[in-house]
Amino acid sequence: MKVFKAVRNLLLLIILILIFYLITYSISRYTGFIILDNDSFVDCLNEKDISLYVYKEISELKTIELDKFNFKVYKCKFEELKCLENNISLYPSWKIDEKIIEKDVNIFELSDISGCEIN
Repeated sequence: MKVFKAVRNLLLLIILILIFYLITYSISRYTGFIILDNDSFVDCLNEKDISLYVYKEISELKTIELDKFNFKVYKCKFEELKCLENNISLYPSWKIDEKIIEKDVNIFELSDISGCEIN
């Protein structure tokens, strides 16, 4: 009987861990928020010609923390000429290898657009 309880408790623990993993994975995919410990992905993005155009503050971004990235950031309220030269009218906008994306992108969209893989 004790063996049965031990096996049952072990199976219950495995099921709970699996459920927890699936929930956190789904939330991460939906929100785009992940912790990047992937140096090759960060290095790949930093090697690309990526510019970010915001109206006033970087805090306008809702999906990406820029701590690890070396993107050129232009604040169009203060650098209006640079934004006009690049035909930027919506904020935030991304310019990735001469392609302009006029929306806030999550890390997965940034991966797809840039060609850098998240491993």
